[in-house]
Amino acid sequence: MDWSDRRGYLLVEIVLASVIAFGIAYFIITMTIDVKNKNEDLIVETTVNTDKTIIMNKLMKLAKEEKENFDCAKLSANNQSLKYDTETVDFVSTYATVGDISCTNTDGNIKVEIPLEVKQMGDVSFTVNFKYRY
Repeated sequence: MDWSDRRGYLLVEIVLASVIAFGIAYFIITMTIDVKNKNEDLIVETTVNTDKTIIMNKLMKLAKEEKENFDCAKLSANNQSLKYDTETVDFVSTYATVGDISCTNTDGNIKVEIPLEVKQMGDVSFTVNFKYRY
């Protein structure tokens, strides 16, 4: 048997094996990056939802204490902090910023809407909708 006739087959086998190996490596790397990105999104979502819960609980406490004296003008936001008068309601995580607050207190109904803007997850709404009737 003459091995010189089989050199072309050996070259084709090496090329095919290399292409398959690079394809498998690319697939594994792509899957790893996708899982990492989804994991980061879950961390951000959990952190921002924790901020929403803290804000809701603090607003409930303030609304119960203040009742008809709840003053929307005292509620202010500055980038990542939310305050009522001098009391800090929450410092939101570094993933989010506090948007423009909408607040009304009429006829025994307190309604507060606080958008939390998350750049990493722009398609998901993280708005705090607080309603309280005293």
